[in-house]
Amino acid sequence: MPDPEDDPALPEPLPVPLPSPRFTSLAEILAAITPENMHPEFDFGPPVGAELL
Repeated sequence: MPDPEDDPALPEPLPVPLPSPRFTSLAEILAAITPENMHPEFDFGPPVGAELL
């Protein structure tokens, strides 16, 4: 049986991006939130299924 790793039809995996060194803690991320970079709330409608629990 051929090795799946040698299959030319399979795409090469994308490199995993490294975490941004811009922030080092959750506190720094939260401190960077401003009214200008916040998105508005989005209404997904009423709860359905298991969301009702």
